[in-house]
Amino acid sequence: MQLTGFLLILHYFILLNFEGVMDGHGSSFVGKGQLPTTTSEQNTMPGGTYNIISGGQNEVDAPNDPEAQRRARNRNYSKTYRLKKQDHMLKLEDQVKTLNETLSITSSELQYFKEVQSNLEIETNSLMNTLAQISSSFDGDEGPFSPSR
Repeated sequence: MQLTGFLLILHYFILLNFEGVMDGHGSSFVGKGQLPTTTSEQNTMPGGTYNIISGGQNEVDAPNDPEAQRRARNRNYSKTYRLKKQDHMLKLEDQVKTLNETLSITSSELQYFKEVQSNLEIETNSLMNTLAQISSSFDGDEGPFSPSR
């Protein structure tokens, strides 16, 4: 942003100091401490507004400028971080998909084993009732399941 402001000031300085050369006053008019007298129409461009863009890709960085190098490192780090984050998110999404598939398989297996358990409990109760009936029919003076003579 400071570089853009400097360039804007430099642009106005050049416009003001070299306006006389462009108008035909010659080079003797430039740099004498005098500003050329111009009307406001001469110092404005058609459209009347300047769009100043600071930062981003429109700003030219000097290769040896430490601030520019720091910004470049920050951009590279941010890009690397975003890529790592995106990769991590893809891995997590794959993990969630795998876990959901495993959950659906496991839940169907669990349902099957609950049915088997229920059937086994019914069979166990039936066998216990049968055993109770048999043991009560043989109960006598000698007690349950006592050996015959």
